[in-house]
Amino acid sequence: MVISARMLAALRVFYPSVCTIQTATLAQDSYGEPTPIWSDLADHAELMCRLSPAGERETRRLGLVVEETTHVAALAGYYPTVTPAMRAVVDGMVYDITGVRSDGQGMTTWLGMKRVTATNG
Repeated sequence: MVISARMLAALRVFYPSVCTIQTATLAQDSYGEPTPIWSDLADHAELMCRLSPAGERETRRLGLVVEETTHVAALAGYYPTVTPAMRAVVDGMVYDITGVRSDGQGMTTWLGMKRVTATNG
């Protein structure tokens, strides 16, 4: 497939953000507790994406409210190695990946994500 600069520029309208997928390796802190060290997944940096709020924000179970997916990122392309054990950095904001799915043609990968804050990681 031939990809031209003009074609990539046209796609920017549909995918205005950039996303980097990161994976963790566990190390021990000074107390011996496991702590993740995040690094970019090879060939998964600065991917074109579109970020949007998720339709479902929270789930109620037995009187508890559990926040699950807060945002969805549509990545331009097929990324089968991305898993919920990883995280995404979209336009400088960090998100835990809660789910991954793709279309049947391998053109788009959707990431269900939860915004990382001081209270959840």
